[in-house]
Amino acid sequence: MLKILTWNINKGGSLQRINSIGQQINKHSADIVLLSEYWCGDKGVELQKQLSEYGYDYIVTSNGQPKQNHLLFASRYPFDVIPSSYQREKNKERWLEIKLIQQDLHILGIHIPTSQDNKTFG
Repeated sequence: MLKILTWNINKGGSLQRINSIGQQINKHSADIVLLSEYWCGDKGVELQKQLSEYGYDYIVTSNGQPKQNHLLFASRYPFDVIPSSYQREKNKERWLEIKLIQQDLHILGIHIPTSQDNKTFG
């Protein structure tokens, strides 16, 4: 049985929280992790490094801009990225789908912003 962990890490998690985030993910021993509000940059690089050290050999992000909320999938199993059925340019970083090859399992990650983000979705 697969164990999936999802977590909104709140604006990428602060640099001070990155180690704790990585440790908590490792503690729960999930097979697949989906992080929302992942940010690239220094803290994103550090978090990906930790995930790799914890055995998550397969990592993909939805390629948002720096300081922009987007998604990260990390997996212990190989997966393919599924081309998005979300065909709009706006908010495309908030949508990411993978298919685990061996398990024939599709997982769709979506980050729907709150009204405080001053963005509309869709």
